[in-house]
Amino acid sequence: MKYLIYISSAVKPMTDADLTAILKTSQANNLRDNITGMLVYSHGTFMQTLEGPKKEVDVLFDKLCIDTRHRHVMKLTEGGLNERNFPEWSMAFATFTTQAFNDLKGFVDPSSRNFMKGNNIHEAFSMLKTFAEHHQLIKK
Repeated sequence: MKYLIYISSAVKPMTDADLTAILKTSQANNLRDNITGMLVYSHGTFMQTLEGPKKEVDVLFDKLCIDTRHRHVMKLTEGGLNERNFPEWSMAFATFTTQAFNDLKGFVDPSSRNFMKGNNIHEAFSMLKTFAEHHQLIKK
């Protein structure tokens, strides 16, 4: 099993409808392809962690690199996994643009104290937590 973390810039500000569409499509496709992970969006920046079978993660990342909704896709890190960090999330999603996303199934707040549970703090969690905390500070 493999994980991959990347960051990118939206080509235009994402609306709530844009983000909802991304979430719903990602959840369906990732469930089909046995991929889990988390997507965070804030102020025009995406950060995503993908995890699953190596081939499927690589194929998805190649597709993401040519997705016209974002640019400047930069792979931050990748590696092997013994167990998933996001086992129950076909795609968890967080944004700091509106509170309406709190009602979406799959929405989590990585800046909350309960975001990282357990003792297995993987770099995927740490990177997402840092991203969320930094963007929470910018918002205030």
